[in-house]
Amino acid sequence: MSLLIKIQPKYLINLASIGSKNYIFAINLTILMLSIAGIPPLMGFFNKFLILLTLIGAQYYFVAFLIICFSSIACYYYIRLIKIMFFALNTKNTI
Repeated sequence: MSLLIKIQPKYLINLASIGSKNYIFAINLTILMLSIAGIPPLMGFFNKFLILLTLIGAQYYFVAFLIICFSSIACYYYIRLIKIMFFALNTKNTI
């Protein structure tokens, strides 16, 4: 008998309240998503910042503007998923 529990959610709402069930997984996923979003103390920020500095230095202002817009949109969805993981209630008990 395996001690590991397999969690394979099909929909995003199935991740509701996983922050209280599997705290380490939820924290690691949160840090990963914040890094991808480009939040300043994490490594993803420095990657995006250096790319934007290079684009602005080469006078590709429109491309830099597009990257900022699309990163802002993606950040909204990452924060939405974090909110679901920690603050939404799972009423179906699917996990």
